[in-house]
This record gives sequence, C-alpha cells and structure tokens, in this order.
Amino acid sequence: YFHGHGHAHAATPQLRSFEAMAGEWEGTFDSHGDGAHLPRGQKVWLSILTSAEGRVCDINMRLLDHNDRPQTVLRFSHTLNAAGDRIVTEDDPKIRGTVHDGRVTEAMHDPATGEWRAAFQATRPGSADVTECQWARSGDRPTISRRDVSVTENGDNVLYSDIILRRKGA
Repeated sequence: YFHGHGHAHAATPQLRSFEAMAGEWEGTFDSHGDGAHLPRGQKVWLSILTSAEGRVCDINMRLLDHNDRPQTVLRFSHTLNAAGDRIVTEDDPKIRGTVHDGRVTEAMHDPATGEWRAAFQATRPGSADVTECQWARSGDRPTISRRDVSVTENGDNVLYSDIILRRKGA
C-alpha cells in the first residue's frame, strides 16, 4: 500500500494539481480491516471536479446497490496549499467529518506516459489517528487507496479502502 514515499534526505514532494483525477468514473470499492463489514467489490461511481487551477478537488462518491441505484453518497474535498507540499482533506460527516491537514508524501506526473501519482499522510486533530491516501492514474485507470489507523487503548484498528476506476461508460 504505502511504502517508498521518500526519505529524510529527499526533497519534499510538491503537488501542482489534482486535474489528472477530474472526470466521471465507475468501478469497484473494497474496504477491509478491523471491524469492516462492507461487501467486497461494491460498485461505485465517482464524480471528481477540480477548481482553482486544479488545486481544489471535490469528490462525490456514490456506492451502488445491485440495481445500480445510489445506496450511500459520500463527499470529500482536498485542497492544496500554495507550496503544494500540504493537503487539507475534509471527509464526509457520515465517516467522521474530520478535517485533516497532511503533508504530501508523493507527487509525480509524466505527461509522456500518462502516469500521475499523489499521496499524503495526516494525523487526525487531537489524536494519534493517522490517515494515508494515495491517488494514481495510468492512462484511463485511476485508483485511490486509503489506510486509516485509529489508535485506541485496546490497540490500533486499521481500515483499508481501495477504489479501482475506469472512465464512466467506457
């Protein structure tokens, strides 16, 4: 999931834009880990809009039932700071509604190959809880992977979420 995102001696990655993720997408959503009770391979639609020259990314995520009707709608917002080395993420209130201010841990864009990747790591305010998220796009195949670690007195709870997408209607 999340490894090789830089070293102490490496320069801080700088992300310029979320524009590569913009579009209408469909695919599958998997979530697993401690206490996760969600179906595997659930159908998902994502509408991803960018603004402010790609520095703001708004995601409308629709989890679908077996008849392709939206079962759950979640919204996420990601905003790059001016330097491109931090991302402020706002999660949907249905999954905590937390605002995370995290550091960019990966930023890569190769227009020649159509590859784009970005990642961040954030600690939830007032806790030791950690969220890591990576977005990647190779051609018309975006993926989003997220790892949430909730630190409790009984140990850590870890939840992994993976979304594999393709252009809607393709």
